[in-house]
Amino acid sequence: IVLILITGLEWIDNVVALLFGLLILVSSWKILRKSLAGVMDEADFDSLEKLSKSLMEKRIPEWIDIHNLRLVKYGPDPHIDCHLTLPFYKDLRFANRQLEKLNEIVDESLNTKTEMFVHIDPCKPFQCRICKVEDCPERSHPFEKQITWELDNLLEDRHHEIS
Repeated sequence: IVLILITGLEWIDNVVALLFGLLILVSSWKILRKSLAGVMDEADFDSLEKLSKSLMEKRIPEWIDIHNLRLVKYGPDPHIDCHLTLPFYKDLRFANRQLEKLNEIVDESLNTKTEMFVHIDPCKPFQCRICKVEDCPERSHPFEKQITWELDNLLEDRHHEIS
């Protein structure tokens, strides 16, 4: 009303109303989009990228492979599923310590307490080529190359290998 009184242009009321309507629509879309992402278990690719870098920086030789990684948020809390390949001859205490280390890295990387479900896979002979465990008593092939964990291969539902 003040704009109409100042300018004398009556149509300015319609323009201002349209602008506010557009602002309400954009804000509503953002809220709806964020809500649907949580309901639909949409992947959080920004957090996944950050996590993959952190896993590469802090990996240990006994972590032969990580694959089938999934990160979803249920409300504010992240949930991670993945497969971790460890040397098959190690005991459950060792596996449990590795899960604790992995969980610490994930929590630190995402800056929150994360719920994790990790499936432990025993290593297979074909994975010796990507395994950096130097004193492995069961090695059947020499080490050739360490797999770089990046989003494109961490998300795959298959063991990594050199072809």
